[in-house]
Amino acid sequence: MLSLVRLDPNDAITFVTEGWIDWARASDSPELDEAAVLGRPFSDFVADPVTVQLYKLVFRRVRRTGQVIRVPFRCETSNERWHMEMEVRPLENGGLECRNQTVLVESRGPAHPREAGARPKGFLTLCSWCKKVKLPEGVWVDVEAAAQRIELFLGTAPQLTHGVCPSCKTALRGSLEFAR
Repeated sequence: MLSLVRLDPNDAITFVTEGWIDWARASDSPELDEAAVLGRPFSDFVADPVTVQLYKLVFRRVRRTGQVIRVPFRCETSNERWHMEMEVRPLENGGLECRNQTVLVESRGPAHPREAGARPKGFLTLCSWCKKVKLPEGVWVDVEAAAQRIELFLGTAPQLTHGVCPSCKTALRGSLEFAR
């Protein structure tokens, strides 16, 4: 599925395609129609402040260099995981066009913790781009694997902090280096 969003120089949404509306509805946000998003900041539709800051860095780089940057990311619903790519391209007058393309859709079941597993102490790190979880031994895994390994959904929820896993860091660094 291809969706397109255009932003003004202040990152307010000025245009969305029907594909974007369809994508919003499919990702458990049926209230997001064209009237509900036009004029609002792009950041209103990003889940966490760390990811907002990363998008702002990408947007600033595209505006400054005039070069296209491709950013891989992932979205999840209760039973699907979508691997996607956003292509951010400059428009006249400081605007941007963000083309979101679905690369792969995976079916998934709900995460179920196992009986055994070590509960993390302190913070649990979540990749701001792909949403993988960093296990205590430093390995990055999907949330389902983390749930089974560290009893993620049992008892008190761990405090979350955001980071960038090595794979996403490499991809982002490559995208930003290309745009220099």
